[in-house]
Amino acid sequence: MPILENVGSSYWFVPGFMSALSVALAFVTLEVDQAYGDALRLPVLRWGTASGVRAVLETIATSMITVAGVVFSITIVALSLASRQYGPMLLRNFMEDRPNQVVLGTFVSTYLYCVLVMRAVRGDEVDGGASVPQISTTVALALALASLAVLIFFIHHIARSIRVESVLSRIAEMLDREAERLYPAEMGRGPDAGRTEGLPGDFDERTARVPAPHDGYVHGFEEERLLSTARERDLLVELSVAPNDFVVRGCLLFRVYPAERCTRELLDDLGEMVVLGADPSPMGDVRYGIDQLVQLALRALSPSLNDPLTAMAVIDRLLAIQGHVARKGVPSRYRYDGGGRLRLVARRPSFEDLIHRAFDPVRINVGRQTAVARHLLEGLAKLAPSLGPAHRRDVHAFAVRLGETSRTDLLPGDWASLEPLHRRVLAALAREPVEVSGVRVRPEARADRDRDEGGRG
Repeated sequence: MPILENVGSSYWFVPGFMSALSVALAFVTLEVDQAYGDALRLPVLRWGTASGVRAVLETIATSMITVAGVVFSITIVALSLASRQYGPMLLRNFMEDRPNQVVLGTFVSTYLYCVLVMRAVRGDEVDGGASVPQISTTVALALALASLAVLIFFIHHIARSIRVESVLSRIAEMLDREAERLYPAEMGRGPDAGRTEGLPGDFDERTARVPAPHDGYVHGFEEERLLSTARERDLLVELSVAPNDFVVRGCLLFRVYPAERCTRELLDDLGEMVVLGADPSPMGDVRYGIDQLVQLALRALSPSLNDPLTAMAVIDRLLAIQGHVARKGVPSRYRYDGGGRLRLVARRPSFEDLIHRAFDPVRINVGRQTAVARHLLEGLAKLAPSLGPAHRRDVHAFAVRLGETSRTDLLPGDWASLEPLHRRVLAALAREPVEVSGVRVRPEARADRDRDEGGRG
């Protein structure tokens, strides 16, 4: 949901929540002090005079709020560096970095706790006699020691988090989670996965349109509610947009068949089943993570940075996600009810769409980076054994385009050294994999194995 995603990517929620807990902790420890403080005589709880305790609490509070300001400043500098180095799309990853939020919350909550406990420290000059909350002061010292450990962790973490390896790792983890959730997904799986039932012949003439209520990015659909409504009203719903598509007000979201069974109230209810947000969301769409990786690769290939090693590392991650999708398969667009009737037609990117989105921008911007072009070709060769026939055709078509671009952009000598590899990759992608003892292998791999066995014989 957009609200939960906004909370997760904000800097205020975790520090605010921890601050609220520190306030509650202060009241609890003060109540415990009032009830049992005089009965406890542990050496660790024995503090000096009220003025000494107040000085300790003031020192802790002052240092904590000062360090909190420094931590916030360092974080802003890191965000600025990340924006320039990696691109604005990756700022969301840094904003959602939970350790940074916990660090800031630790210092702010410790400050609040000490301020509240200070109010309970009274000297003999105050009516009612001296009051030194022993337990609360001990907890304040423990929080100060914990804050010191958190500061050391923060210095290590912020230096590590801006390394390109860490950035790539975080994006890859996000992509793996979404790919595992979406490929395979429940939608379009099960006994009806192989069915490709078409739309009714009069679908275009007898459909009602559901427009977007306002502008925004599609964050997702309440698919179970859509399916349940379609089953109850005996309808067929076709989704016209996919997650992270941008829609303007009045843009087509659904088409509902047949139109004569649709009321204005029903269409309004269906329109409320789409979740729109102001920004793209990484949830429900692997294209968001792919776009982040592509942005990182394009910046690495730009003349200003000229960082081919980073570009090659990004290509590895892009190949990994394509391999995952190819192995799992893209779920069917069609979803059926319990009676086997088609109720929902989804819109989802195909494997070819993902290949275009991931590699075409890199292909166009490789320029004269021969090492990057070679690395991409070698990656395609590694990807080939895990591809089915349809996927191999898509990757083969991309390899052809890559060769055409490289032949034009590279120097003649560089292309001459790369052309044999390009021919081998095209040949590998053109061959169909075969089954050997239940394992899919390429024909040349089987020939190599047979030759080795013949030599041993």
